[in-house]
Amino acid sequence: WQVFHMAQSLAKVLECKLCRLQQDKARFTGSQEVVAEVNEWQRSPQYLDVGGVAFHVSREALQRGGTHTLSALCSGDFPSEADAHGSIFIDRDSTWFALVLQHLRDDTTFVPATQAGRKAALRE
Repeated sequence: WQVFHMAQSLAKVLECKLCRLQQDKARFTGSQEVVAEVNEWQRSPQYLDVGGVAFHVSREALQRGGTHTLSALCSGDFPSEADAHGSIFIDRDSTWFALVLQHLRDDTTFVPATQAGRKAALRE
């Protein structure tokens, strides 16, 4: 009788461990999918020289948000001259360009604290 109860207890422990293992596997599979998506995004980097500052960004991020100058630049539909390092020069203020990229990457918008900063960021 004791052996039977021990076997039942062990079966319950194994069942719990199997359930936990299945949950861990599901989380791992979800993480794998996220990593695969990120790797796909990073497969085609675009190198930009904005006002003398280097930016590396995925083509997919540059093509978000509809048709605009940056999406046209990396579309391949128009000739873009790259420098010896493979960077395309953009004559804009690099101070605010990171905000533009942030918006394209994850659809968030940082608003500078000063009015002058907001105006400058809007120009970009």
